[in-house]
Amino acid sequence: MALAEKEKEVNITLSSGSKYRAQIISSDEDADLALLKIEDKTVQFPYFDLSYTSPNLLGESVVALGSPEGLLNSVSHGILSALHRSFTIEDHTYDNLIQTDAAINPGNSGGPLIDLNGGLVGINSAKLSARRLKASALPFQAMS
Repeated sequence: MALAEKEKEVNITLSSGSKYRAQIISSDEDADLALLKIEDKTVQFPYFDLSYTSPNLLGESVVALGSPEGLLNSVSHGILSALHRSFTIEDHTYDNLIQTDAAINPGNSGGPLIDLNGGLVGINSAKLSARRLKASALPFQAMS
């Protein structure tokens, strides 16, 4: 059973060491994704304005942000290679993925994939198969 199904709230620790209580707003076990809301009104956290999202044009430049392998504040770039990709790992099929050649590694899954205008393209996702790493991004609409 997924954590989000068992718990309504979780404790989180940011890279700064600050600790917060967060409410699980929604989750998707298949996507391995949860949307959290930090319950501290004294701190202003950065966020994406979803009134502008990337048009997701093939060939456009994209940037993957995250902390792969425990390294803080990593940035890699590439292009948006394809939309609506699917792949199967261990009898589970992942659908409607965004393919990019930007480096996405274990540890920066969950970070944003953005275009050069700062528009959200998707959420980085890295899955390990027996043969190789499958790096892709979930469309930002998967959060709703």
